[in-house]
Amino acid sequence: MKRRSVLASMGAFTASGSLVMGSGAFTSAEVERDVNIDVVGDPYAFLGLRYPNEDGTYPTEDEPNATPPETLNVTSGEEQDLFHATNQFAGEITGFSLSVDERGDEFDSIEVNEKPPDEFTPGEDAFVTVEIDCNGNATEEVVFGIEAEGEGFSVSAQRRFEISCSLPTAATTAPRFTGGGQFKYDESLDGKTLRAWYRRDGTVYRTGEQSGEGESVELNDFDGVSGRPTGVFAIEFVEDDSSTFFIRRTFLEADSCDVEQRTTDAVEKSQTKFCDEIADCELDGQIELCSN
Repeated sequence: MKRRSVLASMGAFTASGSLVMGSGAFTSAEVERDVNIDVVGDPYAFLGLRYPNEDGTYPTEDEPNATPPETLNVTSGEEQDLFHATNQFAGEITGFSLSVDERGDEFDSIEVNEKPPDEFTPGEDAFVTVEIDCNGNATEEVVFGIEAEGEGFSVSAQRRFEISCSLPTAATTAPRFTGGGQFKYDESLDGKTLRAWYRRDGTVYRTGEQSGEGESVELNDFDGVSGRPTGVFAIEFVEDDSSTFFIRRTFLEADSCDVEQRTTDAVEKSQTKFCDEIADCELDGQIELCSN
């Protein structure tokens, strides 16, 4: 079937199919002829973009940010969430990429990591992160190009971010969770055996064991990850007698049990204390380690 390119500024045209585009979200879209294009906000577009707050945290899913934060604050040399991209097409996204289209000269380097799932099927997310190196406090406007394609469709967009980069402090060199579900340790992980704990749709999962390497590890490094995780809430250092756990501080806050992906420090706990925290969140029955 013949295809045609459609500019986002055209608004909408009607035929037999249905395609949803974000308001200003796409520079262009190429789709099959018989479609309907509606103008909606970024989180609800065909390629749904959900943005973090300035501090890297995310609002609730029912009140997502429709635009990038006024200023995205990052720490030099650390990954920071840029946005989550959700496949809201009817079919699989087979190609997904980002580029740095415009930037200033204040930062030493800018690296973008797309992190799409192995199969970017409808409803799945890509957790897009950015890592910036700077020599001191600096701010730049950066324009990122976004492209996605699948059978019968392709879309492209640009998003402008103001990014403020600062050097690490004592608080940001302690063990912590950074953007994209990454755990950073304050010394080498070489020779350590690790497992990650995460929750998705109310169910707790534990990954298989993974040998540590360098000073960081992320969920995608582990085998046995099932489906789309809501977020990692603990990294286990597997030991012969009793494991040591690093738990997200947001998970430990009163009545929170929060596992959303965000930047937060990690609190070291013994296995007994870890199970106490799990019990407080009424998850102990789901975790064999804590249900004996």
